[in-house]
Amino acid sequence: MKKVMVASGLLAVSLLVGCSEMEPEQEVQADDKEKTEQVEKKEEGKKEESKAKKAEEERDKDPEKLAQVNAAFQDSIMFSSGIIHNIEYKGEGIIHVFVDETAWASSTKSEKESFVLVFEKEVEEPLTYYDLRADDEAIHTHYFSAQLGDKVASQKMFGGFDIKR
Repeated sequence: MKKVMVASGLLAVSLLVGCSEMEPEQEVQADDKEKTEQVEKKEEGKKEESKAKKAEEERDKDPEKLAQVNAAFQDSIMFSSGIIHNIEYKGEGIIHVFVDETAWASSTKSEKESFVLVFEKEVEEPLTYYDLRADDEAIHTHYFSAQLGDKVASQKMFGGFDIKR
């Protein structure tokens, strides 16, 4: 009788052990499923980013839109009374503006700050109007001396401009 009790006790223990071993396996399967889902979400995000970047690159290369933006820039240059010599759209929201060295050097820091803040809107409008930038896409405008080629002002990361000289 003792042998039967011991045997049934061992059977009960082995069944309990077997059940407890199955639960971690099921947990591992659930963890694997969650990890797989996370990896799939990351891959989908990367694909969406890639599509967005490709669309942005294509948008920046549209010759018709670029020609229209350059025409608008030429109008801005004409109305600047010789202060601006050239405006170049470099793609991906980057714009280089070349200003007259004499006009820049003879202006006060306050006049320079006012000029770049007002002119920033003038430069952004054609990019938005001709759909070369998304509404939430930042524009980074850099100002250079037309004669010396050095950077005289650049946009700060969180707004405003850093007047170099």
